[in-house]
Amino acid sequence: MSNVNNGGKTSYYDVPKNAKTLDDLIEHKKMSFGRANIFKAAYRLGDKSKVTEEYDLNKIIYYANRRLNELKVNKDAE
Repeated sequence: MSNVNNGGKTSYYDVPKNAKTLDDLIEHKKMSFGRANIFKAAYRLGDKSKVTEEYDLNKIIYYANRRLNELKVNKDAE
C-alpha cells in the first residue's frame, strides 16, 4: 500500500479528544503567537462583533508576512 495521499482523510486533521476550544487546538499544535493569530482570524473570518472580514484578512496577511520574513532571515543566515 502506498503512503501517497489520495485526497482522503489524513491524521493531521484529527482533533484531540480533549479539545473543546481553539485554545486547546493551539496548545496541542504548539503554535507560535503569530501562527495562533492566523488560525484564530481564519476561524472567525468576519464573524467577530465589530470586526470586518477585511480586518481579519489583513491580520492573517500581517502575521503570514512576519513569518515569511522570519523564514527568509533564517535562510539567509545559513
